[in-house]
Amino acid sequence: MGGTASKVGKAFGLVSDNAPDEPDNQISLQKAFAGVKVSAHVWTRTSSQFIDDDGHVADEFYEEVQVAPDKWIMQQVAETLLRPVGRIFLKKPNLHVDSTVVLCPVGFVGTADS
Repeated sequence: MGGTASKVGKAFGLVSDNAPDEPDNQISLQKAFAGVKVSAHVWTRTSSQFIDDDGHVADEFYEEVQVAPDKWIMQQVAETLLRPVGRIFLKKPNLHVDSTVVLCPVGFVGTADS
């Protein structure tokens, strides 16, 4: 934390002290991202659910614990005793948070009303 994008870019050689429209900086950016194909869609995500020893799947697990001879309470099971479900596929793709896609209504572009 505490770093800026320009510091990170300089560390990886993606950004120079030159102006962004100077040829040296443009060539270095093109070389850095050559052959990189990135999709703006996200098809999977990490599940928030866990699986217990019996194979049950849930967000949280509780068990009854006896604290006194006549008193029982519900206590959450530690996550160390559970295993995560892992990656799950989404039914519809979502847009990635860092994608540079401009969204607008379909009829908005090229209308003669404006």
